[in-house]
Amino acid sequence: MGVVTNLPGWLVTPMAEATGIDKYFGVIMTPRPGVPAKPQPHGIRKALREMGREPDHTWFVGDGAADAEAAKTAAVSFAWASYGYESTAPSGTEIVLLAFKDVLGL
Repeated sequence: MGVVTNLPGWLVTPMAEATGIDKYFGVIMTPRPGVPAKPQPHGIRKALREMGREPDHTWFVGDGAADAEAAKTAAVSFAWASYGYESTAPSGTEIVLLAFKDVLGL
């Protein structure tokens, strides 16, 4: 699994390490020169390359329209985390997740 977030690396990496979830992710992709923030697809594409994955059979889980747009442009499936920031499923949602544990079913 990988993380593609618009949060800065100086915030995400220490949080992932402090909670111990960093060990579950092969890559944590944050915006930086050459990797613009979502809705641009660059972060998703770079994460896939670094993990040696193809877009086919890949799910991107997000909670907003920028996530859905990035997933569509990167040619990956989009699952909407309804427990996140936005209260309406964005265009392009293929699956609605009602709880974090639902990710395991993808």
